[in-house]
Amino acid sequence: MKLIQINPELQRNIWENITPTKLIVMPVLLGLVFMIADSATNVGIMSLIFFYVITVMVGAYVAGEEIPNEIQDKTWDWQRMSTMTPMQMTIGKLFGSTIYQWYGGIICIFSFIFSALVLKINFINLIQFIICMVLVATFFQSYAMLLGIGTREMPLRFRRFLIIGILLGLAILLVSVFIILGVASYFEKRIDKDLDIPNVTWFFIKLPSLTHFLLALVFLNFWSFIGLYRSFRTEMYYFNGPEFFTIFLIVLPFYFSGYLFNISEITITVYLTLLFAGIAFFAYQTAILTALIDKMEIITFRRLFYHLELKNYKKVGYDTPLWLIALVIEIIASLLALLMFMISSQELGKLESDSPQKVLYFLLVINLFAIRDIGIFMYNNFTQGKNAIGLTLTYLFVLYYVLPALITSTGNEHLLPAFYPIPYGKEFEFSIMNILIPLVQALIVVLIIRNVWISKNEKIQQSIQS
Repeated sequence: MKLIQINPELQRNIWENITPTKLIVMPVLLGLVFMIADSATNVGIMSLIFFYVITVMVGAYVAGEEIPNEIQDKTWDWQRMSTMTPMQMTIGKLFGSTIYQWYGGIICIFSFIFSALVLKINFINLIQFIICMVLVATFFQSYAMLLGIGTREMPLRFRRFLIIGILLGLAILLVSVFIILGVASYFEKRIDKDLDIPNVTWFFIKLPSLTHFLLALVFLNFWSFIGLYRSFRTEMYYFNGPEFFTIFLIVLPFYFSGYLFNISEITITVYLTLLFAGIAFFAYQTAILTALIDKMEIITFRRLFYHLELKNYKKVGYDTPLWLIALVIEIIASLLALLMFMISSQELGKLESDSPQKVLYFLLVINLFAIRDIGIFMYNNFTQGKNAIGLTLTYLFVLYYVLPALITSTGNEHLLPAFYPIPYGKEFEFSIMNILIPLVQALIVVLIIRNVWISKNEKIQQSIQS
């Protein structure tokens, strides 16, 4: 009864997802799997694998489909108009929708603990490892639900393709690090000594790498949960300011740059150059993703400009789209990086001979590519309606894959950097032409958007006056 009063959404999900049959089936199936294992080591390995499959893969899918399914069943509008707070909705949806997956995950955790105790794994490392397992699952589930909310109005196949692609990339990254830090030692059956986990320095803090991985997961979970919570606030007609999103774009690159800070070859000026360049790159990626999700309706921009004219900056913050915030952060960060580059260019050359040219090229073109790509999103949203996403992806496919393939086939590989914001290859060549090409593309897109905006805005204004 107390649970219903505290979080009725969580209780509702428990009633729907937990049945007597399910409570019996999960431990029976997992028990049969673990019985097949002929050693404690194999039990531990299988526990990890099934925990990953049940909580991360299946759990993330279930969490990502929760809100789109509610919309399809026509129950979402009723729920978001209820008396529940955004925090109750966030916790109820996130942990309620995946409660059965967590039931299986807890069984796997106990099985893993049993295996680790038999193998006499260091207790502190074991606790940290288990916490990392749980945090990996909660991060993927919360991030999948966040993506599910943002992409709920996209076509089903594209939405699933986008979510699976993003989550798969993150999974490969996190699982690779996870294996390097702890599982490799576990697989080698080091049962006669503690796990050999090296120390890593973050700024001035030196800790075991497994501890650093745990802290990084806490950091990622915090921001993923904040993003999900603020998405539910928006869905429940609360206003969100730009403060948290702005802080996130700056803090995340800063956090991970701490692992570069103590490298002897990187001086403070080189570090600051790379830090601001990292913020610009992360903001660029975020701007593209949020622009792809955003509807970009003209009425939203009209409202934004109206509040700007009235100098009502609080409402300006409410109406400013996330991709625009990310774009502004990207431009500011790239300019700061250019300023630091003037001081650190010679020191950058000590890392690699062509590092200054690559960094300079990246800082000069990153904003051009962002303006061009976001402009394409905006044009298609203004003119194509429901077909906007498909046409946008078609344009980007041509720009990023078809044209470079044609250029390669004609033997003009030196022009390839003009079609990617990130310089690559050992034979990278810094040239004015490679900057002019994205510059011309960005200018063309801006001019087209300007003409479409004038035309559409005039029609809206005439309809209002009539």
